Amino acid sequence: MALCINPTFACGVPKVTKNLRITCQIKPGVKHDESVKLVCGLYIVNVKAQPIDGKANDAAQQLLAHHFDVAPSLVVLVRGHTSKYKVFDVTMATNE
Repeated sequence: MALCINPTFACGVPKVTKNLRITCQIKPGVKHDESVKLVCGLYIVNVKAQPIDGKANDAAQQLLAHHFDVAPSLVVLVRGHTSKYKVFDVTMATNE
């Protein structure tokens, strides 16, 4: 059995990455469950963290990573660091 060392190949099959650029509205400090909803092309992300020192951004990044089933390092905040409207890049690997 061969061990794949190169992360761009999965046992001889090249991995193709697909980048999604998504626009989100972050709602920090919610008391109910954290959630991600898609409404008219805008992701509504409810997080319990407060918007202090980027904690809400980090929580949104973690929640989006869980939603898209990718590692948190593959969800990158591109724009809107201090705004409630943010743009994230999500990199997803697919085998095609």
